[in-house]
Amino acid sequence: MIVMTKKFKEATALWKEEKRQSVKLSSYALYSTILNTHLLPAFGECRRITEGQLKSFAAELSERQLRPSTIRIIFLVLKMITRFAEKRCGWSHTDFDRCIPTAVESAPLRQRLEVLTPAQERRLLEYLYGHYSFAGLGILIGLLTGMRIGEVCGLTWADVDLQRRMLHVERTVQRLWLIDGDRRQCDIITGPPKTASSRREVPLTSDLLRLLRPLKKQFPADVFVLSAQLRPMEPRTLRTYYYQILRKLGLPPVRFHGLRHTFATRCVESRCDYKTLSAILGHSAIGTTMNLYVHPDETAKRRCVEQMARSLRMRAK
Repeated sequence: MIVMTKKFKEATALWKEEKRQSVKLSSYALYSTILNTHLLPAFGECRRITEGQLKSFAAELSERQLRPSTIRIIFLVLKMITRFAEKRCGWSHTDFDRCIPTAVESAPLRQRLEVLTPAQERRLLEYLYGHYSFAGLGILIGLLTGMRIGEVCGLTWADVDLQRRMLHVERTVQRLWLIDGDRRQCDIITGPPKTASSRREVPLTSDLLRLLRPLKKQFPADVFVLSAQLRPMEPRTLRTYYYQILRKLGLPPVRFHGLRHTFATRCVESRCDYKTLSAILGHSAIGTTMNLYVHPDETAKRRCVEQMARSLRMRAK
């Protein structure tokens, strides 16, 4: 008797049902978007995916100028579904590791400025201090604490500890698109932070403390800081305001997440130890902090080389 293997779209439906019960809603929404945008159009009718198809698909994604990191995520989801299909749906084995890394790593890397220079940062700070608004306060918090945009939007006044000069990161706000076939649903979700280590305490600078102290007296503990309401400000609203300020000041279009990069870089330039910085950013490993969020500029590199040269001269004496 011939056993008919399931099509990719059929295996995907079973895989999604299993994942719906075991992953966070944000992860499920990401999987659904990748499936409907990239994978189902390419492989929906397939009963097996060959190495040649994988290489062609990688080349096609590269031609669309997707980021290498995006391509890697797409292939990660594809690999999970394929392994599921091999175990549950009668598929034969496909050797991903032999044919994917070269194609994915060769994807073009789009250069994009992700860190404000010290001069640009000062200009932004001066504007925000002189033109106060709740959305502007959100930008200040992001720039002076390194918090993610969803974490900033998720702050309530209960999270503002004036006595200990700390912000408690307890939740994040996300705008999620759930895509299933032709059905598209958008939800604003307030949930736990990105990872267990993301739930943390972040010190307040003296400037932030002065801004927050009089405001906290005016609001109940369960009110969100940026919206002044019982429902949070959407990250999209804060991001839109942020880009408007950048355009007004003639600053480069650094993403809001670039404020997190900028904070980490300034901390390193100020000789903050990496373990402490990693804890402030909510990373579980120092390597994540160093690889993703530290961007030494030309001045920092020159200072490093000069320090090395001075050390050599002193030893020569």
